Amino acid sequence: MVEKLNKWQPETLVVYASIGRILADEQLAGHLNITPRTVTSGSEVLTEETRLRMIQAWGDQIYNNYAATKGVAAIECEQHRGMHVMEDLAIVENVDLNNHPVPAGTYGDKLLVTVLFKYTQPLIRYEIEDSVRFTEEPCPCGRPFSLIESIQGRIQEVLSFPGVAGGSVSVHPLIFHNIMDTLPVNGWQVVQDTDGLHILLAGIHGAIDEKQVHILVHQALSSQGAVVPLLQIQRVLSIPQTKAGKTTLVKSNLPDI
Repeated sequence: MVEKLNKWQPETLVVYASIGRILADEQLAGHLNITPRTVTSGSEVLTEETRLRMIQAWGDQIYNNYAATKGVAAIECEQHRGMHVMEDLAIVENVDLNNHPVPAGTYGDKLLVTVLFKYTQPLIRYEIEDSVRFTEEPCPCGRPFSLIESIQGRIQEVLSFPGVAGGSVSVHPLIFHNIMDTLPVNGWQVVQDTDGLHILLAGIHGAIDEKQVHILVHQALSSQGAVVPLLQIQRVLSIPQTKAGKTTLVKSNLPDI
């Protein structure tokens, strides 16, 4: 990929966040030498750590993008204050599990999307199970569209653990993103299974203190009030990808109850 990009010299780079991180590391290491005018990241959560690596590699022209084939789309402007929802194309409602609206500044459980330009197969209040947070703050750019301030991830990536105080505790994938994206690796995955929590690390290009990783994950789960399961750190050659080429970073193999 590095060899082909060096020959091609793209003006624009559109990547999954995980691939953007890998290419940024290659650029910073001196193997990749491209100068795209803009870099757009989508399909996966873009953490601050990954954004920082990409800025170090290509400058501040990094734009986070959120979209679904069902018709919803949002993208950052030059202010980088959040992602503007393209409300001329769709009505997007941020709601809880009972379809009640949640206020700005609060994470919802899902989005209800009504698409304004599909006539063959209309979509009205179509459920997209993403947990996002809107902001009430207007963008200095002057665009009137609503701003998505943050994305926690998909409901399917939320892991459930027994709670220290009883019941169960939901842990959002962003908890793991904020830890794993600080590690010198090209890829990672957290898998919940019957024998504990497996932390897969691939493409390691530096020293990793596995004991420290264990401590950070343990502390993060404890801070959420969860009973911490057995934590197992595994070094692997690569992280499995979906047929679409995406990397499912947090998943559970536990049976649905």
